[in-house]
Amino acid sequence: MFLAELGDKTQLVVFALSMRYGFRSVLAGSILGFAIINAPVAFLGVTSALFLPRRIILPLSSILFMAFGVYLFTREGICETGEVKGEGNRGFLAALLSIFVAELGDKTQIATFILASRFRDFLSVYGGVMLGLSLSVLIGISLGKRICTLLPQRTLSYLSGALFFGIGLYTLLG
Repeated sequence: MFLAELGDKTQLVVFALSMRYGFRSVLAGSILGFAIINAPVAFLGVTSALFLPRRIILPLSSILFMAFGVYLFTREGICETGEVKGEGNRGFLAALLSIFVAELGDKTQIATFILASRFRDFLSVYGGVMLGLSLSVLIGISLGKRICTLLPQRTLSYLSGALFFGIGLYTLLG
């Protein structure tokens, strides 16, 4: 699961969110988002069609990504040095909702379904899935925070906005 998530759109989401919000809020929101979206798949062994049909999931996630991209593109700067008072809840919710929407129908859900049906052991499969996804989140957050020290704020706003908009457009067209 860890390898499947490396470079995936969800890791890119975490990467971008970590530049704006604090480490703890993005980590907690991301892990909770993964936990919520993957538990039913592991437990019930069903695909994302249980939640919403693919014809609804794709446009919804595309619009969310593109809207967030436009928002980031128009900001003066996106990096914060720590937990800004009042921003923790926003960072938590942004991470939770972004991960939840981005993971609907994702390859990691299919892999979770396959592993759960093969091994028929909810705790082992779910625990392994969550460990792998949590490690990818930690890498994404760490990279996001590091990039903030290396590049100008305006450049990061443009790049992050373009990245989110591009992911939304790719999801809509692909």
